[in-house]
Amino acid sequence: MPDSTGNQLRVIIAGGGTGGHLYPAISIADLLRRDGVIVRYIGSKFGIEAKNITALGESPLLLPITGIQRDLSFKSLVKNFLFPFRFIFSYFKSRSFIKNFNPQIVIGTGGYSSGIPLLNALKLKINTLIQEQNSYPGITTRNLAGKVNTVCIAFDESSSYLSGNLIKTGNPVRDNLIIMSKEESRKQLGLEDDRSTIFILGGSQGSRPFNTHFKEYYKQYISKGFQLLWQYGYWDENMLESVKNEDHVHLFPFIENMSTAYGAADLVISRAGAITLAEITKCHKAAILIPFPHAAGNHQEVNARSLESKGASILVHQSELKTGKLENTVFDLFENIEKITQLEIASADIAIPEATKNIIKEIYKLV
Repeated sequence: MPDSTGNQLRVIIAGGGTGGHLYPAISIADLLRRDGVIVRYIGSKFGIEAKNITALGESPLLLPITGIQRDLSFKSLVKNFLFPFRFIFSYFKSRSFIKNFNPQIVIGTGGYSSGIPLLNALKLKINTLIQEQNSYPGITTRNLAGKVNTVCIAFDESSSYLSGNLIKTGNPVRDNLIIMSKEESRKQLGLEDDRSTIFILGGSQGSRPFNTHFKEYYKQYISKGFQLLWQYGYWDENMLESVKNEDHVHLFPFIENMSTAYGAADLVISRAGAITLAEITKCHKAAILIPFPHAAGNHQEVNARSLESKGASILVHQSELKTGKLENTVFDLFENIEKITQLEIASADIAIPEATKNIIKEIYKLV
């Protein structure tokens, strides 16, 4: 796609560290490339993007930058000591990359690797856009929102913390995420068709508190007639060895085709990362959300409360797991099935399935 002068449109997308910042960047980049836009990526060699190098496109730049560490371990102290030196090196490395590529716009999707390219773009008077996933914006967005051209937000609550040109676009999710029938989804995953299905989702990396809890409580679910579709991550495989051969427990370290997982589920029990919530609502699913309590700015709880306030989910705190509140909530829902239907309807109502296209429109407005 050409810009207003007839030249080929060139875009840099910066962001990563975690999947919540990387996957939106990939979704935006994929759609731009389909339009013939030349896209380059900037991230961190310490982030999840370094393990997904083939998804980043041609000639990505991975900077030796990490975020400020908040704990007091020796390793964290060393990282914080090195931070100023890494910042300066990364600043000039990204500046050279941007000047050589000469983009018409630089986009940040959050994370510690997005701030430096955005700062350089502002200094070089290049158009800038931030895509903010969370209801409580990250530090990069809070500091730069009033300086960039546009901030695309996904939650109404974000506007309370930001100034500048704010546009509600929703969160981009993978293109291949589609709504599937329960029957077809359960068939593909090897699940029983006649049992109510609970999808346990602790994030793409799994969740140790989730795995510990459900290892202790899974028999309660089985005795009540449920089956568990359980994505546990790669780190806890040994811990769950005793559960592997249990009837009605279906363990997966990672589920590639998430359409089948959401399609099979009658209820999703999940963390409250912004992109996961966008997927849940796009698939019109009822959910119980258990926010990660150590997320920066407690943003997962703010995300979860946003959905709960609209009737699209139920919030349970991680600290309440040991009290049995989660099981009481689940069993109550299935005894009053209309409550699940109400959650599904509200989830569908707040979904923004065209979020990536909305963001692309804002990008094109700037160039």
